[in-house]
Amino acid sequence: MSYEDLINNYSLKNHSLIIHNKNSFSKNILKNNLDKLKKLSESRSLEIFYIYSNPEFDELFSNFDLLHKQIGWHVNHNINLYKINNKD
Repeated sequence: MSYEDLINNYSLKNHSLIIHNKNSFSKNILKNNLDKLKKLSESRSLEIFYIYSNPEFDELFSNFDLLHKQIGWHVNHNINLYKINNKD
């Protein structure tokens, strides 16, 4: 099921969407998902927050606001929090 199909089932008016990713995607899949989330944010005026654990491809987030960066004792404890928005 696509993001669009899933999200269209919900109103989401006056809500925020929080997504957690434990680096479970390839770089291409992550980029594709971020493009879809950005479009969703724009089309719905929706706040989207993205928790990215073990951020291997954090360069893909350069156009989004980094709200928090945690560096832990192990790579699985490295966490970035982004706000998906339209900064371009």
